[in-house]
Amino acid sequence: MAISNRHPRKGLHAFDVKESNNAALGKGGVFCINDTNLHYGDYFAIYCITDTIFAALTEANPNANGVAYTSGGTHVIAPGDYLLGATSGAKAIVESVTISSGTFAGGDAAGHLVLALQSSTNIDAAENLDFYSGSGVLIDDNVCTTASAANGGETDPEALTGRTFYGGTTIFGNFSAIDLTSGSVLAYKA
Repeated sequence: MAISNRHPRKGLHAFDVKESNNAALGKGGVFCINDTNLHYGDYFAIYCITDTIFAALTEANPNANGVAYTSGGTHVIAPGDYLLGATSGAKAIVESVTISSGTFAGGDAAGHLVLALQSSTNIDAAENLDFYSGSGVLIDDNVCTTASAANGGETDPEALTGRTFYGGTTIFGNFSAIDLTSGSVLAYKA
């Protein structure tokens, strides 16, 4: 699969995406980025309208932190949610959410969060996270428990590969990695 523009940084771009037999690709998908120059949480959303493929590269906050979570409660965590560490008091805004097992409805969701820390305090491992409003009012407690700390360090973008991506009310499936270092053609790994 070839994509004509190698590295768009922002916005919506149309791509001529074709199979090796020069036939237009008839489906889209969402792909995480495997490139050391991009941040964990960056992703391509690629979809097809008639014979044109559109792709958007959404950039994560450069201060974003990846953190594993377990015990996701019945509140469905979504990008834009405000989370508060119940022990540390650290505040963060959710950049993106993946789920690798369980469900929020069942109270046993587990996966990865990409968080933009809003305070100098770090989120601890094994800490309950509470959902609150932007003005600081508690809305729901214990929405999940962290399995790793969020401390400003960058994390492996491959953690998103193969997971379901939750973006607001839309669920994108079939994550794959794109290797932007392989040249002008983006390598698609099924």
